[in-house]
Amino acid sequence: MTRFQTHQQGAARLTNAEEVRTLVENSNGYGVLSTNSKQYDGYPTGSVVGFALDDVGSPFFVFSSMSAHTADVAKDGRVSLTVTANDFKGAAEGRVVMVGDVSKLGFELKAAYRDMYFKRHPDAFWIDFGDFSYWKMDSLTCLRYIGGFARAGSLTPVEYSTAEADPIAAFSAPVMKHMNDDHASSTAAIVAHEVGVPVEDALIVGLDALGMTVKATMKFASGGVTKIRVPFPQRVTDRKGIKTALVAMTQAANSD
Repeated sequence: MTRFQTHQQGAARLTNAEEVRTLVENSNGYGVLSTNSKQYDGYPTGSVVGFALDDVGSPFFVFSSMSAHTADVAKDGRVSLTVTANDFKGAAEGRVVMVGDVSKLGFELKAAYRDMYFKRHPDAFWIDFGDFSYWKMDSLTCLRYIGGFARAGSLTPVEYSTAEADPIAAFSAPVMKHMNDDHASSTAAIVAHEVGVPVEDALIVGLDALGMTVKATMKFASGGVTKIRVPFPQRVTDRKGIKTALVAMTQAANSD
């Protein structure tokens, strides 16, 4: 157990800033916008809204004049936007709360932001209706990140804006599915070889440029299901690199 704990403490992971940037950029483009209510003075309200990101990762929105949150932000621009990971099912999955101020964008910026919004929401034809306006969270105060159990922290706006999203996030899901459907025994063998603990029912639940996170049942001590971090031999930046790393780790595990 001591060896396992030591390994996990030193296992390579994305920084919190990289995790947050990856989560926000690869979300489904919807979040909960919390505003200070104009209608219910002194109380916050929440609205599910679509958003897109500009070139530095700042969220922006296209609001209808009929929406209550449009009236709210026109009166008080202080808001928070809660964004969840695509696989969010409960407290074990990641989410981030972006706290800051929104303001209305000028007409001269509409064309550029319209194009960016359509890239994120290609079916949002309604943004060209006359009663819709563009708003941007142009002043971030802080970001709160929860990556699951025992993973939480705060980020500064600079840490967020200068971080880069994980380069393999866009295609990690099909790789994980393939491994889980066809090579779960290989994953268990990799964990045993790389981390030094025997496991069963091993499923990859996270995959990034630095390694993978495996949910498995331990065979030693009192057992129990846990998440185990398994770093790659080196950083990978594309799908071919993931395959090369996994093949090499599988071969090394099978040579034991």
